[in-house]
Amino acid sequence: MLLKVDPFSTYSTAQLTSYGMFTSTINTVGGGTFSIVTNSGRGGVGGILRINCGGTGQIFARYTFGPPCSLAPVDTTKFAAGFVWRPNTLTGMTGNGFFSVENGTTGLITLTTSAASFVEVRRGSRTGTVLGTSSVALAAGVFKMIELECGFNASTGTIDLYFDGVNVLHLTGQNTGTTAYTGYFLGLDSASSPSGTTTFDYSEFYFCDGSDGTTAQGAAFNTAFKDPKVLCLMPTADGNYTQFTPTPAGAHWSTVDENPATDDTDYVEDGTVGHRDSALYTFPAGVVAAVPLTAMKKTDALARSVRPFVRGGGVDYDGPTDIALSQVYQHYFAGVYAKDPSTSAAWASGSREFGTKVTV
Repeated sequence: MLLKVDPFSTYSTAQLTSYGMFTSTINTVGGGTFSIVTNSGRGGVGGILRINCGGTGQIFARYTFGPPCSLAPVDTTKFAAGFVWRPNTLTGMTGNGFFSVENGTTGLITLTTSAASFVEVRRGSRTGTVLGTSSVALAAGVFKMIELECGFNASTGTIDLYFDGVNVLHLTGQNTGTTAYTGYFLGLDSASSPSGTTTFDYSEFYFCDGSDGTTAQGAAFNTAFKDPKVLCLMPTADGNYTQFTPTPAGAHWSTVDENPATDDTDYVEDGTVGHRDSALYTFPAGVVAAVPLTAMKKTDALARSVRPFVRGGGVDYDGPTDIALSQVYQHYFAGVYAKDPSTSAAWASGSREFGTKVTV
C-alpha cells in the first residue's frame, strides 16, 4: 500500500515541519542547513529538499508514519521506497548514510556510500553489516532515482536496489532483521568529514509498506515502481462546485494554486455541512496513481471535518473517510486513486476534477 508521497513542491522551507511532511529535523553539524528549492528537480520540474551538509555529524529530516501526512503502515515485514538523489560531490562520503528506514530513532536498513561511490545496503545503521553493494557507482551532480525493496527476516530476507529502474543489487537468504519500522530519514549521517559545501538534493519521494492496496487504492502498490515520476499538479480552472468563499474574491482555483501554499494570504473557506468546492487538474499520459495532498486548517475549537472527492462523468465519488482538521495548517494525505473511479480504468490524460466536501 502506498503510504506517502512527497514531491517537495507543496511547502516552503519554513513549513518543513509545521506542515507535518517531516516530524523533526536533526542538525548537529553546526553550519548545516535545510531548504526547499522550487522548480529544480529532474528536467527543471518539481521541488527538491536541499541539505547543506556542513561537515561531520548528523543533519537529516525525520518522518514518523501516520496521519495527517501519510497512512500508518499495515504490513511492516516489507517496504518499497524511492527518491531522486543528487549529491554535488562524493568526496569524503565513505561510509556516510543518506537514507534509513527506522524504528523510532534506530536504523533498521540504511543506505551508505562506499569509497568508490557505490551504494551499500546495511542492516541497522550506517555502522551496521554491509549486506550488499550496488553493481553501478553513483556520479556527483547527477540526479538518480534510487529505489529500495526490503523483505525483513532473520534468515530469508530479501533486498532489491534499483537505479533509474534498473536492478543493481538482488539479494536473497539474508538476515535483514525482524523489527517493525515506524519511519525514515533523508539526509546525512556522517562517518567521515564531507566538505562544508557538500549538498544533498532529494526529490520525488514515495514509500510503500508490504500490504496489498488493491481494495483501498486500486492497485497493490507494495513493490518498487521502477523509475516513476512524482509530479505536483496545481489546479488550472474551477470545477463543477464553487460553494466555498474565496479570499480574495474571484476564481476559486486561483486562490489555491500557489506553490508553496500561502496559508492565510489567499484561500477558500466554508462552514456549511454538505458544501463542496472543486477544481480541474491537467493529467499527463501514464498516471499510475493520483494522490490528493491538501493544506487545510479550521479556524476555531469546534469539530470540523472534510472529505475529498473525485468527480467524473457527472458523478461525485467521495473518499472513504473523513479528515478531522486541526487549528494549524497541515498537509493531509487524502487517499490514493490508481484508477479513474468514473471509468474503473487507468487514468487518461486531460482535465480531471478533484475537490473537498464539508462533512462535519
